[in-house]
Amino acid sequence: MKAISDRFWNKVAIGKIEECWRYLEYIDKGGYGRFWYKSSSIRAHRVAWELANGPISNGLDILHKCNNRSCCNPKHLYCGTHSDNMKDKSISGNVSSLSLGLGKSKLHNYEILDIRTMKGVKSQREIAKEFNVSQHTIGCILRNSGWLCKEGYYV
Repeated sequence: MKAISDRFWNKVAIGKIEECWRYLEYIDKGGYGRFWYKSSSIRAHRVAWELANGPISNGLDILHKCNNRSCCNPKHLYCGTHSDNMKDKSISGNVSSLSLGLGKSKLHNYEILDIRTMKGVKSQREIAKEFNVSQHTIGCILRNSGWLCKEGYYV
């Protein structure tokens, strides 16, 4: 385990305990660091959690208190359910890639919140036309799915 620990932490910009520790190697389209281990790619923040705290219980995600997906500081991470993660994203407004600097989002966080207030007031088609995006994107936003929609926008 020491060899894995050394190899992993050498790929992290370790700073002060209150700072985000950015993963320095490959970052995927979602903004997460990826660490290669045993013939598979693992999200770096999960590796950081396990190295600091031990195995992750089945069905739990590792969430970021700092909302920085490339952060590997164990003090910025906590265990939660997928539902907890979606609620946290919604509360923090971290629903687009703009906050990650990925630049693929066509919508700003405030527009996402505006769209959500229109649910039930206007049709998805009307909302899509108003914001110049597809109905599919509006559906993703209203479902708070957090997935990369087919036209390449993060929601």
